[in-house]
Amino acid sequence: MVRRLLNVLRTEGVLMEEDFTNIHAGRLQMKDCYRCCLESIREYSPYDIFDMREALRQMRATGPLLAVIDISENYDNCRDSGHIYSFEPENVVVDESDEPVTHAICVVAFVIEKGTACFDCQDSQGPNWSKVGVRLVNRGLFVC
Repeated sequence: MVRRLLNVLRTEGVLMEEDFTNIHAGRLQMKDCYRCCLESIREYSPYDIFDMREALRQMRATGPLLAVIDISENYDNCRDSGHIYSFEPENVVVDESDEPVTHAICVVAFVIEKGTACFDCQDSQGPNWSKVGVRLVNRGLFVC
């Protein structure tokens, strides 16, 4: 689902906030709006050191990266406890159509926590998610 959303963002884009407000107020039609589109989507493998170096270089150069994490059964426990989330492929969570569940997050930094290299991630669910809206992730990450 997240990958489909990324493709829509690349091809269709997102409306500017002012245009969105004007459409809902009836002052503007969709065809007259400016759309902000993603220029590119690049997949980085969390298991390839060269990909991770490039992702970190990109983050330093242009700011946070959008990422997708695969969800396994330990996800909620890690969120509630503040522990580092590591995807467990043997315990993958699937949806009603038997597709693996994923979740979009924003990678804001690379950190070493308790001797483990991981990504510091901000979630779109706000500051009440995990520990002040930030989660540490070290496996199961698809960065774009």
